[in-house]
Amino acid sequence: MYRFPGAGRRLAQLVALILVIFTGSLSVSGAHRDSTAFAATPAAQLIYVDGAQGTDSATCGANPGPAACQTIGYALANRVAAGGTVSVAAGTYRETITLKPGVKVQGAGAETTIIDGGGSGPVVTADGAAIGDTVVLSGFTVTGGQAASGAGITIRNGAAPLIENNTIRNNTADFGGAMHIDASAPTVRDNTIRDNTATSNAGGIYVWQGAPAISGNTIEGNSSGWGGGLFVNGSAGTISGNIIQENTATAGGGGIQVYGLATCAISGNTIESNSASPTEPMGGGGLNIDVAASPVLSANVVRDNTGLAGAGINLGGTGSGTLTAHGNVICGNSGYQFYNETPQSVDLTGNWWGTNNPGSNEIHGLANYDPWIAMSAYAIPARVTVPGTVTVRAVLHGDGYPAPDGTPIDWRTTLGTLHTSASSTAGGVAQTVLSSASAGQAVVTATDPCGFSVETAVWFLGSVRVYMPLLLYLTR
Repeated sequence: MYRFPGAGRRLAQLVALILVIFTGSLSVSGAHRDSTAFAATPAAQLIYVDGAQGTDSATCGANPGPAACQTIGYALANRVAAGGTVSVAAGTYRETITLKPGVKVQGAGAETTIIDGGGSGPVVTADGAAIGDTVVLSGFTVTGGQAASGAGITIRNGAAPLIENNTIRNNTADFGGAMHIDASAPTVRDNTIRDNTATSNAGGIYVWQGAPAISGNTIEGNSSGWGGGLFVNGSAGTISGNIIQENTATAGGGGIQVYGLATCAISGNTIESNSASPTEPMGGGGLNIDVAASPVLSANVVRDNTGLAGAGINLGGTGSGTLTAHGNVICGNSGYQFYNETPQSVDLTGNWWGTNNPGSNEIHGLANYDPWIAMSAYAIPARVTVPGTVTVRAVLHGDGYPAPDGTPIDWRTTLGTLHTSASSTAGGVAQTVLSSASAGQAVVTATDPCGFSVETAVWFLGSVRVYMPLLLYLTR
C-alpha cells in the first residue's frame, strides 16, 4: 500500500492531542482527579441553600435539593457573585451571616425560614457603604440574637440595604434589640418587629444618625428603658405608615423616643396602646420628645397610650429644637394628651384632641393649639320623601388640616338602614348612606376612634296623596 510521507507521525501526534484533551476533561469529572486539580466552580448569579439536604462545598448551590449549599453564610462568602441571589429553602439555620455587596438573600417566607443566632449576634450584619440598595434581605424570621447593639440586625458605616418582609423577634441587646442602624440609610419596610428587648434603649429599632426610611412595619410588644418601639437619636430619617403598638418603656417613650438633634419626619403612623413608666416623670406613652430635637409630626394617630407625664406625647429636656406637629389625631390617652415640661412654647394648631373644646384637660404647659381640628356631621339632603336615601358625612378639619386619611368613623341611626356602619376619612371626610321606607326623624351619630360623637338629623317625609275628586274641585 502506498503511504504518504510522515503520515504516521502526524497521525500519532493528532491521536496524542485528542487523548490529552479527553483525559484533561476526565481529570475534573473522573475518578482519578487529584485535589490540586479540583478548583471551585466560578461564583454564580443564583445559588440555592437547603439546610436539610444541601452540603457546603466548592461546587454547591447550582441546583436546589441535594445539590444546594447547606448554610447561608457559606453561600454568601464563597459561592454567589455580585448581582446574584441566594435562594434559601424553608428550615431553621443556626448561624450568623454578613450581607454581601450586590447580593439578594431571599427566604421561602418568614413563617418557615428562620435564621437563629442561638444566643450569638448580631444575627445579620450589613457593614459599609458597599452594601447599597441592591442588597436585600427578605422572607426570614431573624431570632435568637444577643449583642451589645443590634442583636437581630446591625446596619452600620453607611450601609443602605433593603430589609423587607421579615419577622424580627426575640432578640436582646443593650441598644436596639431587633435592629441597630448606625450612621446608615437602609430601607426597612413591611416587617414584623416584635417581642425584642433592650436593657437600655430601643427594644425594637435604635437609629443613631443616618437617614433610614422605616415604613409599613408592625412594631409591637418590644420593651426597653427608653423608646420601647423605636429610639431615634440625631437622625434625619423618615418613619411613616407603621403600626407601633403595645411596646413598653420602663422610663419614657413607650412607642417612640426622639432624642438629640434629630430632624426626623414621623408621619402616617398609628401609635397606640404603648406604655411608659407610671412613676417616671419623663413619660410619653406614645412619644417622648427631647426639646433639643426638631421632628415633624403629621397625620399620625396617637391614642390609647399610658404614662405618667403626657400619656400621648411628652416634651422634655433642655435645648432649642422646634417641634412641628399638625394634622394629627391625639386622643384617648390616659391623662394629658400632650405634656410640655419645658419653658418653650409649642405650636400645636391643627390637631384633633378628641373633643371640640380642648383645653387644660388635654394639654399641659406652654402651647398654642387654637385653631384645632373640629368634628361635625351633616346630611345631603337633610329632608327626603319616603322611600328615600341620603348621604351622611362626618368632617374632621381645622386650620387647613384634615384628620389623617383612614381615621375610622363608626355610624349608628335611630331610623332606617345604614349601608355601612363604619367608614374611614379621606381628606378629613368620612361618609355613609342612609335609607328609609318609613317616615320620621332619624338621628345619625358619628363616633371618632376615641369615643367622641356628633349627631345630625334627617327627616324622612311621608308622601302627599291628592284624591281625584278633590283635585277636580280645586281646578274648577
